[in-house]
Amino acid sequence: GALVRLQVKSAWFNTFDQNYCIDVRCTKTNRRLMLRSLYTNQDFDFALVYLPEKRIFYVFPVAAFIGF
Repeated sequence: GALVRLQVKSAWFNTFDQNYCIDVRCTKTNRRLMLRSLYTNQDFDFALVYLPEKRIFYVFPVAAFIGF
């Protein structure tokens, strides 16, 4: 009976660093301007991060996700 807010992200593999990367910023755009800001604890409850090459999801609590 509780609402859970999710943020879904797709990760990409950085061949130089040999690790997966995700953008932990919020992006708001219109036709003229793109604003990026960091997420806060109030924006969502969990982040689902998808690794397409592995076909797997990881679930992070918001505090862990925005800590990067």
